[in-house]
Amino acid sequence: MNVDVQGQTCQLYTGGTDFNHSQPCLVFIHGAGMDHTFWATSARYFARSGYSVLVPDLPGHGGSPCSALDSIPAYADHVLALLASLNVAQAALVGHSMGSLVAMEMAARQPSLVTRLVLLGAAFPMRVSDALLDAANAEDPSAYDMVAGFGTAYRSRLQGGAMLGGNLYHSLRVQLARNRRGTLFNALTACNTYDEDALALADIICLTTFIVADQDMMTPAASALALAEQLPAGRTLTVANCGHMLVLEQAQATQMALHQALIDGD
Repeated sequence: MNVDVQGQTCQLYTGGTDFNHSQPCLVFIHGAGMDHTFWATSARYFARSGYSVLVPDLPGHGGSPCSALDSIPAYADHVLALLASLNVAQAALVGHSMGSLVAMEMAARQPSLVTRLVLLGAAFPMRVSDALLDAANAEDPSAYDMVAGFGTAYRSRLQGGAMLGGNLYHSLRVQLARNRRGTLFNALTACNTYDEDALALADIICLTTFIVADQDMMTPAASALALAEQLPAGRTLTVANCGHMLVLEQAQATQMALHQALIDGD
C-alpha cells in the first residue's frame, strides 16, 4: 500500500495482512539499494505470529518515488514520520546494514518509542570504500558487482543462497540496477558519513540483538561484537556459513535467530 509521509509517497508492505493497532508493531528497515522484498519471508512470518508488520521502501528505493536521502538522520526522520502518520506509539525495529544505522538513530532519539532492536549486518561507523562510492556515483555497473560480490559468502554465490532455482549474485545485481539514478550512491554516502559524533549509543536503552554472519566481508562480526559491548542491553547471535546478505543466504538460520531475538528473547 502507499502512505503519504511528509507530502511524499511511501510504498509500504505489511506482510500480506491488514495493519492492526491492537497488535505489537514490528518495523523492518532495509539496507542501501534494497527494498521491502529483502524482508518478504520474514515479514510474512511475523505478520502471522501476532505482530502488525510495516516494511517501507525507503525514499528512492523500490516503489517509493521520491529521491533517495543522503544521511542517516534524514532516513530516521522519514521512518519516524511514517510511524507518526500511522499513529504508532511503540515498535520493535529490525534493520539490515544501512537500516541498522537508521534503527539505532531512531532508538537513540526516541527511546520511549522503540521497544526492541534487532540489527543484522551492523557496524558503526560503517565505512564504504572509495572505489565503491566512485562506481556508484558514476552509475557504473561495477558498483553492483562489488556489492553482490563482497556482500555474499563464496558458498552462497555458488549455491544461490535461499533462492531455489535462482542465482543470488545475479538477483542482487538486478535489484541494485533497478533503483532510481543516484539512489545507491546517496544511500552509501549516508552510511559512510555517519560518524562517531552522530550517534549517542548510551541513549539506546532497549534490548538490542546483533545477528552477525561469520563470513561478512562488508560489516565483519567483530564490529557488531564491539557495539554490543557498548550498549546497556546488547547481545549477539551468529549465523554460520553466511555473508552480509543474511536473509538471502541463510534464510532458515536467520529466521530462527530473528525468532529468538523477538519472541524467545525476553
